[in-house]
Order: sequence, then structure tokens, then C-alpha cells
Amino acid sequence: MELTFNLGDFVARTKLILKSPAKAFDKIEKEKGVNKALSYYIALTLISVVLGILFTYIVVPLLIPIFPDTLVSPEPLSVEGLINILVIYLVDVILSFVVGGILFLWLKVFRGKREFAKAYQLYVYSQTPNMLLRVFPYLSLVGWIYSMYLLMLGTVNLYKLTWVKAVLMYIIPLAMMYYLAINFTPAV
Repeated sequence: MELTFNLGDFVARTKLILKSPAKAFDKIEKEKGVNKALSYYIALTLISVVLGILFTYIVVPLLIPIFPDTLVSPEPLSVEGLINILVIYLVDVILSFVVGGILFLWLKVFRGKREFAKAYQLYVYSQTPNMLLRVFPYLSLVGWIYSMYLLMLGTVNLYKLTWVKAVLMYIIPLAMMYYLAINFTPAV
């Protein structure tokens, strides 16, 4: 398995996914295997980690005077902190295959007839807005919602399922998890 990375391709693909997702999924339809998606996810995760570090060490200190009761000054970045960041980064990349596998099985339940690679591609590319915005308060919710939309759109485009089925297959589990979280989370 050979992984390659081209910054120009990465930027073009990211723009296409964010601005014209239907066209992006048409291109993804022709993609074979997981190599391109894995390279994309590795780069996307790295960008997310760097954005998180920049936000923590540049933006948060600037916001402390505005929100003194809410924010605290970040600890200086240590070797241990860098190792933790690296481990979390690697775990995130590895877990992308676990989530891709769960998505693959979930799509099979709904009669999805594609291979694992297509489910992995669907997961990776649909996570673009979430990965880029997850470190920013409030914007992270926008990124998550847009990622959910991309997941549904990609399911419709790549798996030829109806919009109703695509929406229900993701919203029902989310509603169940929300219900369980609200009703079974111990009160503080």
C-alpha cells in the first residue's frame, strides 16, 4: 500500500467537497481503494491538530481577558504534551478505519451494496467540515451539521439510497443516543 500526497490535489478536493459536494461525490464514485482517502484523512487530521494547537496557544490567551471566569491560561507545551498530541493523532487515524467499518456494516443493514473502501471514503470525505471546524467553539456545531449533511448526500450518491432512507438511517440512531444521554446521564 503506497500513500502519496499532493497539496494541490488536497486543496482542490477540500474546496470541491465544501463548495460542490455532489460533484465531489461523483469523483469519489470513481475512486478505487482507500489509499487516496487515507492520505486525505491523514492530512486533514494533521490540519485539525495544528488548528487546535494554534487556537489553544494563540486565541485562548487573547480571549482570557474577555472571559476571565470561563477560560484558563493553557499550560506550556511540553514533550509529554507533544507525545500526547502525537498519540491522539495516530489513534484518530486508526479509528477512522473502525468508524469506516461500522459505517460499512450499517450501510449493509440498509442494503448498501458497496465494498468497505467506498464506506471508508464516504466517512473520510464527509468529515471535512467537522475536522476543519471542530476546534472552534460554536463553529464546531456548524461543521458537525454540514458533515452530517455530507454523510447523507454521499450515501444517496454513492449507495443510490433514497434521501428519506439516508436521513432516517442517521437521524434515528442520533435521536436514540440523545435520548439515552439525556435520560441516563447522572445528575451532577
